[in-house]
Amino acid sequence: DEYVRNRVKIVFPTVKELMTYRRSMALAAPDVVSLSTLGFDPVDERDNLIVVIAPSPDDMAGVTAMENLIARTDQNYVEPDQRITQPVVVMNHHMMPVEMIEFGKFTSVYHLRLLSVQYMTGDAT
Repeated sequence: DEYVRNRVKIVFPTVKELMTYRRSMALAAPDVVSLSTLGFDPVDERDNLIVVIAPSPDDMAGVTAMENLIARTDQNYVEPDQRITQPVVVMNHHMMPVEMIEFGKFTSVYHLRLLSVQYMTGDAT
């Protein structure tokens, strides 16, 4: 049987974040959206798009695992059967940018939201 790439893979930095997502989202369609974590060989032949949630910049093990995963997108990856050919999107919700220059052709896209600044004052008059 020939595999058909027909699902999105969401790769979380930690099992805790994956479980938080599972509790908050009522999504039970593994044929459409598949979930995984960094370090557990998260890419499958049926995945059409890989969405990686970037780990915290101070999580060195998570950053290394993400770098190892992204390195597999290189055309000259040392293990051709492990190379990722699907499009990869890295979602970085941290204030520190993820450096992607050494990983080939990635385009940085920014979505800025308006910030709501609220404060309280000690003066009640």
